[in-house]
Amino acid sequence: MLKQTLIPIWSLLIGIAVLTMASALQSSLIGIRASIEGFNTTATGLIMSAYYLGFILGSLLVPNWVKNVGHIRVFAAVASLASITILMQSMVVNPWFWMLMRMGTGLCYAGLFIVTESWLNDIATNKTRGRLFSIYIIEIWASQTISQFLLNLSSPSGYGLFILTSVLISLAVVPLLLVRTPSPTINVPEKLNILGLIKTAPLGVTGVTIAGATSGALLGLGALYAQSIGMNIAEISLFIGASYVGGMILQWPIGKLSDRQDRRVTILWVGVVGAIAAFIVPLGAGLSNQILMMIGMFAVGAFTFPMYSLASSHMNDQLRPEQILSASSGMDFVERHWRDAWAAYCGGTHGHA
Repeated sequence: MLKQTLIPIWSLLIGIAVLTMASALQSSLIGIRASIEGFNTTATGLIMSAYYLGFILGSLLVPNWVKNVGHIRVFAAVASLASITILMQSMVVNPWFWMLMRMGTGLCYAGLFIVTESWLNDIATNKTRGRLFSIYIIEIWASQTISQFLLNLSSPSGYGLFILTSVLISLAVVPLLLVRTPSPTINVPEKLNILGLIKTAPLGVTGVTIAGATSGALLGLGALYAQSIGMNIAEISLFIGASYVGGMILQWPIGKLSDRQDRRVTILWVGVVGAIAAFIVPLGAGLSNQILMMIGMFAVGAFTFPMYSLASSHMNDQLRPEQILSASSGMDFVERHWRDAWAAYCGGTHGHA
């Protein structure tokens, strides 16, 4: 059944993987290039934050666009705009202009993720949703990892990486437009705000919020904690990498299990095991045992990162088709808001301790 679901949308999955690769490459590139250009800390912070302001705008605007012209056209349009914004940043190196372009990029990627997730939820059933979202999350993480190696292909001070990012974005749309890909039926969307989502699926909203907060805390504190206990750069890379490896390896089996039993039960035991796993890391630090710390981070990632797909799947199990688009918009915003807010807060708190 899952195979029959995946075959018609393989072009969509490839497209979002390439776009995610471009997005992660772009984020790293902009941060590095801002430093090379001598932008001060405030300017760089505003440039990076503008992305999330754009993401909020996209979350509000994109559902109406999809209602009017459909998933494929919106996907192609926002991908084209994202390609333009990165090229413009290579042409005009100015912090205020970059801020505007980053806002545009955030709006575009909000559109891409909302379209993709609502599309996936539309074709998924309660028996396949957990595994389908597991595949989606795995490909996103794999793409983000691969993107960091692309930084070595050209100097960040030149035009090459900006052009490469634009090429990747444009390339991602090609299979979607040339291959016959079934698009979801456009129902009249029912507006569903956060309070409506909480009323409809309280556990799903709670799970997505917790997933954002915990992954944000891990991103904000992980490297700083490792540095504070004396790890070098190579050891920090392994320390953080262990959590991502754990998340990718267990994402599929956990998603598969959630399709075969009550998803609430899976969410419960994954949360409990993840909480227990978090104690392994400080235990390993207290014993000066780096292997135990790596095992702890592997376990934390394995039972923390799948929570978003589990909670999102549970929430969409409760929704009617006309509610999916609005719900995808709200959940994208909630998860990324809490993740980035906690990453910034935990990093700042630790840094000033």
